[in-house]
Amino acid sequence: MRRLAAAAALVLAGCTAATPLGPPSVPGATGGPADAGPDPPLELATVGTGFEGPVLAIAPAGDDRILVVEQHGLIRVLQPDGTIPPVHFADLRARVSDDGTERGLLSLAFHPQDPARAFVAYTDWADHLVVAEFSVVEGRLDDGSGRRLLRVRQPSQFHNGAMLQFGPEGYLYVSVGDGGGIGDPWGHAQDPTTPHGSILRIWVDGPRPWAAHPANPFLADGHPAVWLHGLRNPWRFWIDPVAGLVHIGDVGQFFREELTIVPLDAPGANLGWPIMEARACYEADTCDTDGLVLPDIAYDHDAHPDRPGCAIQAGPVYRGAAMPALRGTAFYGDFCGGWVRSFRVEGGEVVDDREVVTRVGVLRSFGLDGDGEILVVTGEGEVLRIVESD
Repeated sequence: MRRLAAAAALVLAGCTAATPLGPPSVPGATGGPADAGPDPPLELATVGTGFEGPVLAIAPAGDDRILVVEQHGLIRVLQPDGTIPPVHFADLRARVSDDGTERGLLSLAFHPQDPARAFVAYTDWADHLVVAEFSVVEGRLDDGSGRRLLRVRQPSQFHNGAMLQFGPEGYLYVSVGDGGGIGDPWGHAQDPTTPHGSILRIWVDGPRPWAAHPANPFLADGHPAVWLHGLRNPWRFWIDPVAGLVHIGDVGQFFREELTIVPLDAPGANLGWPIMEARACYEADTCDTDGLVLPDIAYDHDAHPDRPGCAIQAGPVYRGAAMPALRGTAFYGDFCGGWVRSFRVEGGEVVDDREVVTRVGVLRSFGLDGDGEILVVTGEGEVLRIVESD
């Protein structure tokens, strides 16, 4: 029960169901059309169970194992036959501060050219969000090889963000929340001199500990790693290298959730928090929206009273082989509502936004296996795979 309570705290801050509130648009979308044919009906197939506080399931490309990140500091191995070996991929519990709230071991990514280099994001015992690199030796993370890339002081235990993903250009993208509190009391999200309330973009193959991308927008007058800002709690984002887009889920405050799709070649976007919460002015009748990028999908927390939501979960764009009719389809869901929806980006607009799974329990995160098939991680300790219905 403690882990499930921690799950609720981990992404809580507003949500309910999913109906777009207005016409979405995605400037600069470059993805090709999805395969022809109607979308097939979908369901969830169980891949593994018995995990404690899972927050992400991921695998290097081509790996038939699935690595399940648990909030308290373990990364466990899920074999293709559904078994969980007693030897873990990683045990970082000595480094990780998990006090039952939003802290803990939060993300894992692998270098795209060298899967023997693993990157993790976690909160430490001194109230910092840490991004560190480790070597993978004989199929396990070598704890003694760790080197710290980033260490961001967190003013509270909430809104850490902490998603890690590599872009197609080889840079590491890192989400950092606004630091917690109601309404961004420290003014972080609209201040690009701080890494808070942002997605960072750094080069991990150059000068140590990292180097900024030369096109990062605030090299001269802000934090050099900031790629975009104006975020509250970007718990999960997913890069679609085929279309050159980033799907960013930003957990809202009390009433609204949002998903914004940003081109990779458009640094410097301001997603509006706390001027805006989704498409509404935050605690104001009017506000200045000039220069802000508004979300492409937004929904109120009371959109489905029978399945009230609380925190958006952005998911990947499907680029796998098992379901060719779904290539180019993106997914998202809600932590409390437990539903899963899909949509496509066509002609710069979000289309075919539809519910595909009614209820999965507590939806903690999406994930990807080594073949590019989409996974769902639940607060009940399950790893599920999205498949076509028979």
